[in-house]
Amino acid sequence: MPASVAALLACSTQALAQTRTLNSGSTIYQQTGDFTATTGDSRLGTGGIFDQLFANTWYFRTGSFNGVRIFSSLVTPSYTQEAANVGSWRWLNNGAGPTDRFDATLRISLNEVAPGAAQVLNELTLTNRTATAVTFNIFNRIDLDLSGTNTDDRIAAAQAPGVLAFRQSDASTNFANIAGFGADRFAVNTSTNIRNLFPTSSFNAGTILNLNNTVTNAGPADLAVALQWTFTLNPGESFSLASSFAINAPAIPAPGAAGLLLAGGALAARRRRR
Repeated sequence: MPASVAALLACSTQALAQTRTLNSGSTIYQQTGDFTATTGDSRLGTGGIFDQLFANTWYFRTGSFNGVRIFSSLVTPSYTQEAANVGSWRWLNNGAGPTDRFDATLRISLNEVAPGAAQVLNELTLTNRTATAVTFNIFNRIDLDLSGTNTDDRIAAAQAPGVLAFRQSDASTNFANIAGFGADRFAVNTSTNIRNLFPTSSFNAGTILNLNNTVTNAGPADLAVALQWTFTLNPGESFSLASSFAINAPAIPAPGAAGLLLAGGALAARRRRR
């Protein structure tokens, strides 16, 4: 095991009581706090670099509530280690009130393409557990620190059909690709400004949040990307969405996500079923 990975394991295990770890080759991904942290909650160690990820955080807003909540603000998820490189979190009967209840499963997969090159795929499925239709807004905050530094990153939009895509680079030769498959809206800004869009505790009851579809700050700076999906589910209906980020590799889904592929090669993030 590379020294950087061993150090990452030791540091995180001591500092954080609830740390979920995925491994693929020499690459390590860690999710800390089971989606309760409102600042940084993730780590990605690859290619001998201690940590290139600050946050892979998920939030929701449901129909009758204006506020945005971090995913585990109301319900503690169960965790399943599906494989060394795959973990899943499941929330049952989540939601802020009786008219906004839902179940959710988030599956995170890590794939080392080569030493120093890795992909992370997020797959989230929600099911409406109420007797009425509910509109959901789901947000994913992705905050990468390429090469383990956070002052010299640049982000440019590189959209493709059905995908909100972004290319991140820094002063080194390292790069990252970020994608929100079927996402409706995005925002790119400094890490602090993106973080301040969301709850500083478990819940933010302020102005209704809709991302502005703007690269407000392209860098060089400490930058982050936020993605937003908006959809309505009838009683018992389910919806799946996906995002991905990769360092020195394409942001494409892992083999286990083949069901998301369209004939044209794009991703259909939206799968509905009853």
